[in-house]
Amino acid sequence: MIDTVLNSLMGNLLSPVILFFILGFGARLLKSDLEIPGNVSKFIAIYLMMAIGYKGGYALGQHELDNFIIITLAAGMAFSFFLPFIAYTILGFLSGLRPSEKAAISAHYGSVSIVTFVTATDFLTTQQITYDSWMVAVLAAMETPALFACFILANLKAQEGNKVPMTTEIWKEVFLNGSVVLLVGSFVIGALSGESGMQAVSPFFVDIFKGVLCLFMVDIGMVAASKIGDKNEAQLDLKIFTFGIIMPLIGATLGALTMSMVGFSVGNVMLFAVLCASASYIAVPAALRIAMPQVNLSLPITLSLAVTFPFNIIFGLPIYLSISKFFVGL
Repeated sequence: MIDTVLNSLMGNLLSPVILFFILGFGARLLKSDLEIPGNVSKFIAIYLMMAIGYKGGYALGQHELDNFIIITLAAGMAFSFFLPFIAYTILGFLSGLRPSEKAAISAHYGSVSIVTFVTATDFLTTQQITYDSWMVAVLAAMETPALFACFILANLKAQEGNKVPMTTEIWKEVFLNGSVVLLVGSFVIGALSGESGMQAVSPFFVDIFKGVLCLFMVDIGMVAASKIGDKNEAQLDLKIFTFGIIMPLIGATLGALTMSMVGFSVGNVMLFAVLCASASYIAVPAALRIAMPQVNLSLPITLSLAVTFPFNIIFGLPIYLSISKFFVGL
């Protein structure tokens, strides 16, 4: 198993997607003047969400909505809700953070990272392992349940004046967050468009997808490096840093074990494991800024983006593939 992980790791390190992330990360650490304009970065993020959503919706539209898919969606939502409770417990042993701070970090680790998911699909393609594109529906389903868990955890030990109020503004941010709307909306459009629709947009959503992803990875590499080097950001002590590595391994193992028991292929098992291992740094922070304005979100964002994200895409993917193969019995 160790040899398999090492071989996959070497192959992953030579992937253009990973190399461009390392390029961006290194450029920022070396204080290069390389920059990607903010509007360009935002456009690329929008493109990636539209493309992955549309392709996933198209794949589901070509597939009968059976009990297998429904069970997978339900499992994804359950994991998104319960993983924050595991994360909260681990943080209780590793840190002296306040309950609201632990709840905020836990929410990030119950939700998902779209870019990590996309990178995982590219990794599976290079490994010549098939998977179902409709798995993006599971990604969409796992975006928000973690926030409900966060609110429960934050209110458990909070004083009356510090409880999270369930206002209309909070619910609007949870369900109408831009990334959620775009991903789900593109998924629905892809499911409705059918074969003719896919042929029409294929040059944009398929042919150039990987190149655009590489450009985005340069940008996200620079952002991740800046989180580490910025003195204004929350400083990571060793125990919190360790959490950023341990939690994705726990989530991936539990996710892979569960999906292998229901008869998933190794590709789908790995994608589910990746979803359980990833940490949000877009949708969850946006919602928590409104729901929990008293909590400093620099720590969870730095932890998820500068620790867990690089670990997952560089080292985690080969590990999760080996774990998935082990549980599937390959």
